Amino acid sequence: MKISLPKLLDQAWSLLEEGQPDGQSPFRLMSLATVDRDGQPQARHVVLRGVDRAGKNLEFHTDIGSSKCAELQ
Repeated sequence: MKISLPKLLDQAWSLLEEGQPDGQSPFRLMSLATVDRDGQPQARHVVLRGVDRAGKNLEFHTDIGSSKCAELQ
């Protein structure tokens, strides 16, 4: 089966939108990868809290003092 990239992206956004409010959805928990101060990759699980398809943004919450937050900055 052949699928276009725009159709694939539309399906991915739909799965994220549907999964965000559903605590049992596999699309609610995801891995976020960053690079630490030493240039080493770090991956953590985060919970999807919001989906903005128009703005192409995903929202998750973290502690401002966490190393994850510092790595994202």
